[in-house]
Amino acid sequence: MAQQQGLLTITGYVGGQPTQFNREGMPHASSFRLASTRHYFDGRTQQWKDLPTTWITVKAYRGLSESICQSFKKGEPVIVTGVLAAESWVDQNGKQQSKLVMEANAAGHDLSYGVSTFRKLAKKNDSGQQDAQPGQALGRDPYVQAAQQRGETSVNAMDGQSSGVDEQGGSQAGTDSNAAEPLREEFGGDGF
Repeated sequence: MAQQQGLLTITGYVGGQPTQFNREGMPHASSFRLASTRHYFDGRTQQWKDLPTTWITVKAYRGLSESICQSFKKGEPVIVTGVLAAESWVDQNGKQQSKLVMEANAAGHDLSYGVSTFRKLAKKNDSGQQDAQPGQALGRDPYVQAAQQRGETSVNAMDGQSSGVDEQGGSQAGTDSNAAEPLREEFGGDGF
């Protein structure tokens, strides 16, 4: 039997710091409030207008929850994808209550409003030790690998500074600002 789960994507602003709510010994779990306000252009007044703000509680679990707690701050624009779930409880007056929550399966900053930097977290391997030290790269960049094979330098895309390539695929200070051109050609233009 197939289970129906329609994914929903909401953009908005983090309404408050994400709060961890898991119990001792249980997987990481957190929630935060998301404010989403739709805008429309009023042709009569020739102005943009806001509809009422929709507030929804977003819950996340395990690795996504940990990343959200470390990444999201109150007031930041975000985009969240997940499924809606109904939570119900009996209040102190014995009355049945319910609300809709979004159980997130992906979340990140909304890049329509700014830039973000991605940092992969070091994960523990089967023996319980980290695969890499915090701050150490976990994967190899194909641009850096191609530059290493040629003995060339690469350009840091974030700040435009040139850097030499070390044997781990990291970078060292350098001066060649045109080194990225052969790499762009080899990997199909802009790398995407």
